[in-house]
Amino acid sequence: MFNVVCCDKQPFFDVLPVYKARFFDGDFKQLMHAKIAYVSDDGFYFDVVKFERDPVIIKSGEFSPEDSTIAVSFDLSENSSGPVLSVLLNSEGKSKIFLDEEESGPVVSDIFLYRGSDELGWHWGTRFLISNGMCSEVFGKHKFSPGEVVRGNIYAVLTTGERAHFGAVAPFAVSSVYCVENLADFLLSNA
Repeated sequence: MFNVVCCDKQPFFDVLPVYKARFFDGDFKQLMHAKIAYVSDDGFYFDVVKFERDPVIIKSGEFSPEDSTIAVSFDLSENSSGPVLSVLLNSEGKSKIFLDEEESGPVVSDIFLYRGSDELGWHWGTRFLISNGMCSEVFGKHKFSPGEVVRGNIYAVLTTGERAHFGAVAPFAVSSVYCVENLADFLLSNA
């Protein structure tokens, strides 16, 4: 089980638990890590970083399923009976939102993108919010409390090229960000 830290205000991400991609389909094991927090007045904050060997080149100004992607998939409904909300983002901050496998209208707010390089190579990351308003619209619930369990998974995906990969922080049944069987338990807990 993974923890989602509950906070009174936007968290200091440096002190949150880190979840690394540890489960992979294929030989290439992409380094990726994620942090999650829940703020009762805002919603679920995600901070996800993906490390690449070389800078990622985006071919168009829009999101493409062929881009190097970070994906966050969660079912935040009562008893995990709702749709799977999947947020897919590329290194340019372009995103697509899906409910189950259908592209959807809700949008992610407060997308913050960052990039850099160090001794491990080039990395990019994104910090974004799945707002209480979106949770209410999609799942019919907009407030969560410590002790509740939601289901989800976080993925590093690249579908083409010599470094194609599918990795996740939790075990998965199928190499798909939309698969409900891939979701693990995330416990909301006090800091």
